[in-house]
Amino acid sequence: MYTKSETILKFKQFHIYIKNQFNKNIKTLRTDGGGEYVSIEFTNYLRSHGIAHQLSCPYTPEQNGTAERKHRHLIETTRTLLIEANIPHYLWTYALNTAVHLINRIPSRTTKMLSPHHILYNKPPSYNHLKVFGCSCFPWQRHQSLNKFSPRAPQCVFLGYSTTHKGCHCLNISTNKIITSRHVVFNETEFPLSVQKNTMSIPHNSPIPPLLLVPSKQTKHWQQTTSVNPNPTTQSTPQTIQTQQTNSTHTTTSNIPTPPIQTVPTNTPPVITSSKHHPMVTRLQTGNLKPKQILNLLHQLNSTTDPTSYTTAHKFEHWRKAMSEEFMALQQQGTWSLVSPPTDQPILGCRWTFKTKRHADGSIVRYKARLVAQGNTQEYGINYEETFSPVAKMPTIRVLTALAVHNQWTIHQLDISNAFLHGYLEDTIYMQQPPGFKDVQNPHSVCKLHKSIYGLKQSPRQWYSTFSKHLTSLGFTHSSADPSLLLHKTENTNTYLLVYVDDILITGNNTNFIQQLLKQLHMKFQLKELGPISTFLGIQFEQTEKDTFYISNHTLSSS
Repeated sequence: MYTKSETILKFKQFHIYIKNQFNKNIKTLRTDGGGEYVSIEFTNYLRSHGIAHQLSCPYTPEQNGTAERKHRHLIETTRTLLIEANIPHYLWTYALNTAVHLINRIPSRTTKMLSPHHILYNKPPSYNHLKVFGCSCFPWQRHQSLNKFSPRAPQCVFLGYSTTHKGCHCLNISTNKIITSRHVVFNETEFPLSVQKNTMSIPHNSPIPPLLLVPSKQTKHWQQTTSVNPNPTTQSTPQTIQTQQTNSTHTTTSNIPTPPIQTVPTNTPPVITSSKHHPMVTRLQTGNLKPKQILNLLHQLNSTTDPTSYTTAHKFEHWRKAMSEEFMALQQQGTWSLVSPPTDQPILGCRWTFKTKRHADGSIVRYKARLVAQGNTQEYGINYEETFSPVAKMPTIRVLTALAVHNQWTIHQLDISNAFLHGYLEDTIYMQQPPGFKDVQNPHSVCKLHKSIYGLKQSPRQWYSTFSKHLTSLGFTHSSADPSLLLHKTENTNTYLLVYVDDILITGNNTNFIQQLLKQLHMKFQLKELGPISTFLGIQFEQTEKDTFYISNHTLSSS
């Protein structure tokens, strides 16, 4: 659990699980007085299922001694596994699951020398699958090899047993990824993550190679004698190591100074750093990394999922209507013409994508269907060349907003319908007819694209080129700091237009010029005026006062 609010959900799942799997009912639940256990929802659930709730007194954990002792037992076992195998602390969940797996299979005197697994399932557990936690293992990874000469089984670290698969968890040392596999070979005498705690010892009588006296990335520890200087203001004198180098013809003796020994407290070991490792202790080194929480921003408001295929979508009238509107827009733009299939050119596939557009409060705006070409099969030099297209940067958006607020200008928000369909293609591209809209008279013909379409690699570039060329013909110039920002400046007019694909922001000091500009854009493109800026690229803009904008990423609430 990431938060205590998940307690009621986990308890419901646990209650259903033991009822279905073991045909048992919970009669009594004993907990402390935490808010997650005495909430109205938790209390009502216990009452509705006839479960007695016993609470321990505040600051009296001994009244719930069985749970506290078992928690201590799990923590101690988990700590032992991590330390013994030198496993990083961020993998503690795997060690904890392994500890539970082992404890449930170990006999105990309190259970008359029977394991919990034996009591629960009425049969003794099997111990043949148990391996040493943290040992070296080699899972079979033939289907994930880069080529036929790649290793079939990379060296990994054994991290325990899967609860959902009939296999083991293995940590790939080179990629730092968890592999779940059934076909694993173990070497229980080798621990890849273990580190030698003893420093490198060198016999006094044997000659010391000079390279061992030079700090390098291979030499991790120095053999030093630490002494405390009684005078903290006086630095210890450098020591020298007598090195004898024996040659076939002569013997030489050289004195190579070692790094000076610093005065350190008696209970603090010297910190040795190399040129590639900084002395700062990070959370990654101490294992105090917090788990990353991936939250669903729409949560329960998007309880209805959008269809993922034409077969599912065509069963609903609103999606059929959305596809018809998109297809008519493609026809009106003259996006393609039907021709016979070429024999020397690749033919791209296409598919429909579906998205439910919503307001900030979660209410539905419209159902949007879009025909997308499968541009992942395009080949460079055959049906595409350049693909780069600039988009607005976040600092530019903030500067534009600050400029408008300072001068008390209104920021107008615009949207171009089917923006990519306005870009003319310079490459010859063929595409299959869209599903559900094949020409009955020419079912085997293909679409020769004249304009760009969503999904093509060059579509963003062609749209930006078309739109920016039209603006430059109207007197706009590109900003030297951000090409997505276009400027129009005269003696009495300052207009700023920011482009992010098909989302546009425009502001300036001359309202009449902006209105004339919008009329000209209406004549060329299918322009939508969304009014003053409210939501742009997922960011909420709220003008609290005449000269104040409140910008936030306020997510939709589930309440």
